[in-house]
Amino acid sequence: MTTSNITPEKRKPKFSILRVLLAILVFYLVFFAAYPLLAPPSHRPETTARILCAVRLMTFRWAFEAYCSDQDIKTYPSSEKWCDLLVERTGSSKNRFLCQGAMEVGDKGPSHYAINPSCKPNSPSDTVLLFETKGGWNQHGGPEILTTEHHQNKGCNILFNDGSVKFVTKEKLDELKWNTEEPNNTSLQGE
Repeated sequence: MTTSNITPEKRKPKFSILRVLLAILVFYLVFFAAYPLLAPPSHRPETTARILCAVRLMTFRWAFEAYCSDQDIKTYPSSEKWCDLLVERTGSSKNRFLCQGAMEVGDKGPSHYAINPSCKPNSPSDTVLLFETKGGWNQHGGPEILTTEHHQNKGCNILFNDGSVKFVTKEKLDELKWNTEEPNNTSLQGE
């Protein structure tokens, strides 16, 4: 009986953008799950609501990218029906549209986010794309409908055009970029 040299197949690790995105998502979920435990006890509920809201906003970026790639278009959903389109075309859960902080203060609306219709995929990276607002559906507009009430009037979470999410304090809201055609068009008229 002769033995042959059988070498196991060399497997090359497969690199895919999906695996990278999944790894990033897992990292964020682990980090944001552990972060409230590190916060001072007096800030834990407030911090947890902010983090859950921020994570929900992060998932919107992926929903927008899925919408654009599935539809082979290079624009965001129509501002008049953006919630409906994300649910219909990307399978987004309606729970994605709820902010934990809003629910804790009694805002029972079906969505606590609004889209900035002035923001386009090619707008500057620091342009506001989504922001917190009082409960409604398919809401769109600018600083006049932004609210800080979901987070004890200290600020709100913002999804920027580059996909980043930031909690912006009430004192810094007037620095946000809303209209890409007019620099610093940020007049904050309502909360």
